[in-house]
Amino acid sequence: TTRRRLHKIQRASRWSETVQESIKTRVATSAMRSIKKHGGFDQYLARTKGTHLGEFGRMLRLRVARALREKRLATP
Repeated sequence: TTRRRLHKIQRASRWSETVQESIKTRVATSAMRSIKKHGGFDQYLARTKGTHLGEFGRMLRLRVARALREKRLATP
């Protein structure tokens, strides 16, 4: 029988400084440690490879990048 690895996944609400809202996600405890290590949720999304993020994480990364672009364009 093939052994399945079940990661310790928790439901967590993370604050995004860029989007200015709380985002509810299912996050592995190892990812939570990485978020803390990178200095926040937005920095974690920016620095982590897309292959490690998954579909939802890649969608969030695009959303944060779009918000950053809008902030830069709005600033005179």
